[in-house]
Amino acid sequence: CGHATLASASVVLHILGFGPGKKGVDAIFHAKHDILRTKVAPPISKISDSGCSAARIAMDFPWKDEHEITEVAKRSDVISMIKSAFHLRSDAGVLYVGIDCDEGDILVEVTQTLFLSLCDEEKVDFSHMVDLDGYNRGIIVCCKCTSKEEDNNTKGGEKTKTDFDFISRFFGPKVGINEDPVTGSAHCVLGPYFGTKLGKLKLLGKQMSSRGGVVECTLKIDESTKRVGIVGTAVTFMSGTLHI
Repeated sequence: CGHATLASASVVLHILGFGPGKKGVDAIFHAKHDILRTKVAPPISKISDSGCSAARIAMDFPWKDEHEITEVAKRSDVISMIKSAFHLRSDAGVLYVGIDCDEGDILVEVTQTLFLSLCDEEKVDFSHMVDLDGYNRGIIVCCKCTSKEEDNNTKGGEKTKTDFDFISRFFGPKVGINEDPVTGSAHCVLGPYFGTKLGKLKLLGKQMSSRGGVVECTLKIDESTKRVGIVGTAVTFMSGTLHI
């Protein structure tokens, strides 16, 4: 879980004092299927998620490949689901339908015009996503950015235009989350997908939920492994003492 890793790493590296000022120090988390390494990321002024005290964390996540769904019936089922869930009249604008290597998430790339016309979360008919077979976690809807997108998360509430490489939304009604605000694990698929498509090792994405969030992806490739570096921002909004 990207949220849990980001928040936990922020506490370990910043609040418990293992990170700032200690070069090269990692906080390492042993997850069920992987080892996740995190460290303090340098601050930047271009993108700021909040005017509050924020901590940027660099996380080392697994790389997830995907492949195109070429079987006509399965592809047709996914496109039909997209049309029904988002109340679309046609499938014009659907560019690609794929699924990750674990068959957990389906990835649907659309044109930016279609993406920006998709309805808000409260109007989505999630029953069609639940009823679709062939995957077990979520639906990623994404597009390559052909124009700058507004970033509302700057200090002072000012709107700026940012050059994102891609934008996305993640829906997981099968696992109890209709629309996830920001999904780090989905970028384990999105980073490699758009990195290959755009020929880039560093990408900037924005998840366009109602809350929204910016995710920086760095593709790390060597002779033996492929990993995805993800940078996110954690904000400490409350602290206290729990007596047990």
